[in-house]
This record gives sequence, C-alpha cells and structure tokens, in this order.
Amino acid sequence: MLTRILVIDPSPLSAENLRSRLAHYGQVQIVGQISELEAVLAQSWDVAVTEWSLGSLSGGALLSRLGVLKCPLFLFTDSAEAESGVDSSAGGLKGVFNRFQRADLVLAVERVLLQASTTAAVPGSGGSILLVEDSPTMRQFVRTILKDAFPGQDVVEAEDGRGALAAMKNNRVSLVITDLQMPGMDGLSFVQLLRNNPVLKRKPVLVLSAAVSDGAKANLAQLERVQVLLKPASPQDLVAAVKALLA
Repeated sequence: MLTRILVIDPSPLSAENLRSRLAHYGQVQIVGQISELEAVLAQSWDVAVTEWSLGSLSGGALLSRLGVLKCPLFLFTDSAEAESGVDSSAGGLKGVFNRFQRADLVLAVERVLLQASTTAAVPGSGGSILLVEDSPTMRQFVRTILKDAFPGQDVVEAEDGRGALAAMKNNRVSLVITDLQMPGMDGLSFVQLLRNNPVLKRKPVLVLSAAVSDGAKANLAQLERVQVLLKPASPQDLVAAVKALLA
C-alpha cells in the first residue's frame, strides 16, 4: 500500500519545497487553506507535517484538531511561539523543527515510516540476508535500512556473484538481494546459477538494479520467487519487497 504523507502549510513555496523532499517516501498531499482541512481529516495518513497556523486555526487549537488523524505528527515552523510554547509530546506530536532543520525533519519522517512498516512480525527472521552489490555506498545504504527494519536478521555482504556463493556456504541465508551489473560474475548469471542448484533454487531473490534490460527481464520473469526493484528505491519500497519475499 502506498505511503500517504500530509503536509499542512499555507505557504505554497514552503509546501512545495517540503513535498520535493518527502515525495521519495510516498504520496504527498498539500493543504494550504482551512477550507481544505475537513476533507483530509476524514482520510487515513501515515504521517503529517504541519505549520503552526492555518487560517483562523493556530497553535494548540490546530494541533488539537489534527489529533483525529491518529498518525505521527511533526511541527515544522519558524514561529517563535511554537518553539517556546508547544508541548512536543502532546496529541501525537513527534517533534518540533524550525525552517533550518528541514533535513532533520525528513530523517525523522523516514524513521517513523520505517518503524511503521515493520510493526508486524517478519516471517523467516533469525537467518541472514545476503546483499550482493559492488558499490560500497549502495551497500551501506541498503544495510542501514535492513538493520533498522529487520533486527532479527544478519546482513552478509558480497561484491559479486562469486563472493556471494562463498558467503552462502558459511551462512544460513533467508533472502538474496543482488545488483545485476557487477564485475566478475554478474547478478543475472548468479541468479540463474542459484535456480539451477537443487538446494538453492527456491531461495527468494530481490534484484535491485538501476537498469534491467528487456532480455534480463524476460529471463528473470521465468524464475520463481524473484522480484525486481529499480534503483533508486525508497526505504519503504525496499522493506515492503523484502517482507513480501520472506512471507
């Protein structure tokens, strides 16, 4: 299910700037006028970010009205009154950020969305997730997401298909996440080798790649328990794909 993020801000420039930062994590809807508020309050949201004031509603009155959302709420404002007078633990409020803390706000939103996506128990926990990726930066990015989302599973890393095969000899692997374009044994060759192995052929595989050719798509489509996710993938999409393959 698509993550839904609500932004309440009467400033079009500020709201659009925030939308561009949060769109990576889900669908963002902006409310800039009080007349639009009632319609969104009747809907379900995964997280909401609000200014201190919206039309005639401001401060505690606005936060109280937003309490019906029943989702994590963040205050993002330059109002001196907000920073000094708001109870940051009231009414589902998860944090107060000023306009110079936009990056901190985005990270806070990401954390609550990741926590929400892993509330349910994850089948197959206790094993290892094998991450096959030649880019150290990408490995670190994926590893951080997996460690937060699946604390019951170790993350084992390899730089190519040959290294992955060696890692599988020494670890009980629950899931393989692999790139396609790698030196040595590429990802497609590695996946096909797994499927030709009578012991490993049912191992779930998530192909995480920036480019998947039509030929590769055709080959992968013939294999069971293989899912393709294109880079750049959001943390939520990555977690959802892993959960689906582990189910």
